[in-house]
Amino acid sequence: MCVEATRTLLSTNEPQREQRYYIASLITTSLDFNQIVRAHWGFENKAHWSLDVIFGEDLRTRQDKRRKTSVSLSKLPSTS
Repeated sequence: MCVEATRTLLSTNEPQREQRYYIASLITTSLDFNQIVRAHWGFENKAHWSLDVIFGEDLRTRQDKRRKTSVSLSKLPSTS
């Protein structure tokens, strides 16, 4: 499925268009699909915000991005 998204950049007040591609077996209307996608990203953003606040990731100024990622991932609860 291809979705064309338009947003206005606050810094320049210019519209920006992009195409986003999704693979889904769900058969639904475009309005329902939009709500599903927005709900998913809302959850993702809240989860990342919580990780940033709890582990203070925004306060760290590491140059090594790989190390920062591995440190962040090591703090996640284990699923095994």
